[in-house]
Amino acid sequence: MLPLVESISPQVLSGDRFIAHRESEPFLPWCESASDACLRRFSIRDTGDNLQPPITNTTEAWLTVIFEVLVAYPDNYRYGSDQGRTQDDVMRSDYHQVDGVLGLRGQPSFSGVAAWLKEHASAGFVQGNGVTFQRFTIGFEFCRSFP
Repeated sequence: MLPLVESISPQVLSGDRFIAHRESEPFLPWCESASDACLRRFSIRDTGDNLQPPITNTTEAWLTVIFEVLVAYPDNYRYGSDQGRTQDDVMRSDYHQVDGVLGLRGQPSFSGVAAWLKEHASAGFVQGNGVTFQRFTIGFEFCRSFP
């Protein structure tokens, strides 16, 4: 999923690309301490809320995995003179592009491998210290075969 988001060419503020966080330290505190460098820095992590397989036998299991996607946007007026509304416009544009590669419209990226689950999808905002985070959750189901 990381390469899919990194491949996006942003429609707004196109000079600032999406950059995957290296996960060498916790994402939110790092962004809050480096707010000038965190625009479109993102993290994709397994939430650990994996559900019990509804179908399983001795050779395979139908599994559900839920991922959290966080994208950072510093609250530092780099979006223009109308800070709040312009930042919202950038975040909304980015939401549509990320959803286009990871959400339901991005399903061809995972076809044959996984099924995208609408009931586990959500989007919203998390307000940090000097940084606003766009938060997505995405659920996938897939079949795992056992040797």
